[in-house]
Order: sequence, then structure tokens, then C-alpha cells
Amino acid sequence: MPNTAETWKFAPAYELPAWPFVEPPELVTGRTRRHPVVIAGGGLAGLTLACELAQRGIRAVLLDEDDTVGVRGASSRGICYAQKGFYEEAERCYKAASALQPDDVLLNYNVAALYALWEKPAQALPALKLALDKDPAKVRAWLSADPMFDELKNVPEFQQLVALQ
Repeated sequence: MPNTAETWKFAPAYELPAWPFVEPPELVTGRTRRHPVVIAGGGLAGLTLACELAQRGIRAVLLDEDDTVGVRGASSRGICYAQKGFYEEAERCYKAASALQPDDVLLNYNVAALYALWEKPAQALPALKLALDKDPAKVRAWLSADPMFDELKNVPEFQQLVALQ
């Protein structure tokens, strides 16, 4: 893996730190070591979980696809901003992510959730339609348990959109 930091289009001033590969002892000794928890991904959720487990004294191993850790996707940042009520920042992140992955189901779903929370159904419904068009079964399952859409569930356009899929 190259030991280079990456700069992302959505945040040109933000550079993810790169970490050199360190050979784990298991590869050197050939002995297997068990970890009670394996965390897949060094993004926001993976790092948060790793820190939480460490604070509780629970051993874990974190696996990632490259030599960087941190919030790699603008979508992850958008989720954090939206859940804290920083809707304009979330919108900025999602727009940048959409420029890179306009057809991403989860991204479009999260954009719809942002606008639902922000009480902007005129923007929420088109984004939700994009997500539903790509994977209606998955999006319907998400909607069934997601409180972020509660304010929209009584809106006739929302009901019609979900029923059409």
C-alpha cells in the first residue's frame, strides 16, 4: 500500500493522515491470536467503536482497506452534521458526495433524511425517489424503522411515493 495522504475533492483543505503498514506479530510468529471484536473500517463509526471498546478494556482489532483512517466520505460527515442539527453543513457535505456518487442509494436516502429533519419535504421527496428507484426493498425496510421520516409519513406525496415502488 502506498504511504501517501489523500486529499478529497469535497474538502480540499482536509488531508487524511497516512500510516505505514506495521506487520502484526501473528504474521511474524505464525501463532494465531484471537480478538473478541473485529471492527471493519477505520471511518467514523469504526474509530468511535474502537475508542469505546478500549475505554471499557475490551480488546479489538480494526481492519481497514488502506493506509489512512478517518472520515473518508463526505456522506459520513453529513450524517454527523444532520444528527446534530447542523443542516447547512450536512447539505454541503451531501452535495459534494453527490457530485462523486450521484446514484448511491444510501447517500440519496441520507439526503432525503436530512431534508425530512430540516422540514423541507420538497427537497426530501426527490432524493427519496432516487433511492427508491435504485433499491425499493432496502429503502422501504430502512423507512419502516427510521424516525427521521416521521414528519413525512402523513404527507400524501410521501405515502404515494412509497406505495408506488
